[in-house]
Amino acid sequence: MADTVLVQARVPVDLKSSTDPIFQSMGIDTATGIRMFLAQVRLHNGLPFESKADPFYSEENMRHLRRSIDQIRKGQIVEHDLIEVGDSND
Repeated sequence: MADTVLVQARVPVDLKSSTDPIFQSMGIDTATGIRMFLAQVRLHNGLPFESKADPFYSEENMRHLRRSIDQIRKGQIVEHDLIEVGDSND
């Protein structure tokens, strides 16, 4: 048998409980699914799927947020009343 190392990861209970049946339906257990994922990372030399950053943290949006925070700190704000918008199906 090849040398092995113990890998431990904490995951949310609902994530594990929702993926266990998927692995079972494939005839594998969670540990095998994780080994398959790691093998794919090695094969692709990266994640085996596209991963995108949250657009909220884009540089353009962060500049806008910094300007807005600066305006708030300087008291350069205008308060508006919230307007309830009815359901368009009415």
